[in-house]
Amino acid sequence: YLHEIKKGESVQIGVENKEGTTCQWAPTVGLNNPNSCTPIAKPEVSTEYHLTATNACGTSSSMTLVSLWQEDKSQGQKVLTPHGKITVRR
Repeated sequence: YLHEIKKGESVQIGVENKEGTTCQWAPTVGLNNPNSCTPIAKPEVSTEYHLTATNACGTSSSMTLVSLWQEDKSQGQKVLTPHGKITVRR
């Protein structure tokens, strides 16, 4: 999923979980509760959040990008990932 927001805004990410599901997001920066399946994200930089969800059937993973809107994209966009910062050029 892609969420594009203005700096200072927030967005709910993830989906409601079924009972017995545990969730963990990475990175945790900018999340109000990284153990929630539906945390509120308010990052300071564009962030690619990775979700690991576990229940009795096993483990699944997913990701979502919360992109901070920028008018001038000619210099690329810095994105925080679980593995560090990268620069994305469009």
